[in-house]
Amino acid sequence: MYRAEKISKRMMETRGFKFDHEELREILSNDYKCNVYKKSESFCHILFVTVDKICINFVKDIASQEDIKHLIIVHSGKITAPARNIFQLFSIRYELFHVDELQHNLNDHFMVPKVEKTNEEIKEKLNRDFKGKIPKMLLTDPLCKFHGFEKKDIIRIHRWNGEISYRLIE
Repeated sequence: MYRAEKISKRMMETRGFKFDHEELREILSNDYKCNVYKKSESFCHILFVTVDKICINFVKDIASQEDIKHLIIVHSGKITAPARNIFQLFSIRYELFHVDELQHNLNDHFMVPKVEKTNEEIKEKLNRDFKGKIPKMLLTDPLCKFHGFEKKDIIRIHRWNGEISYRLIE
C-alpha cells in the first residue's frame, strides 16, 4: 500500500492537486487512511482501504459525509456490485483503483506520450471540423484513469516524434 500512496501523490500532482496539510485526518476507522488534496477551492479525498471486501455499508458511511465531493478509493480487496452501484445515489464523483494499478507511474515510461485536456474553445473547433468523428479512447484506459479525464473530454496527445493527435473520451 505504501507504493500506491506514493504513486497516488504523483497522480494528484499531475492532475494539479496539492496535498492539503490542514485537512490531514483519519476518518471513521483504522480500516483505511484518508489523504486530502486541494485544487483551488475543490477537494479530493483518497481512501486507502485495507479491508478484504468493500460492501455497501462501508460506501454508505463514506458517502454520507457532507464534505466529500470527489472520492478516490484505492483498495487491495474486492468491491461488491451493490457497493459500486450505490455511488449513483450520492452526488459524489468517484474513482476506483486497485493497488496493482498504482504500482507504477505511467508518465515515467518513455513510450507513454504526454497528454493534456483541451479547453472548451479547441473542443468546439474539433467537433465542428471533424463533425464528431474524432478517434475515441475509453474511460477505462489506464492513462485516462491516471489523469482523471471524464466522458466527453477531448485530450491532446503529444507523441515522441512530434505528432499531435486528439482523442474523445468515452
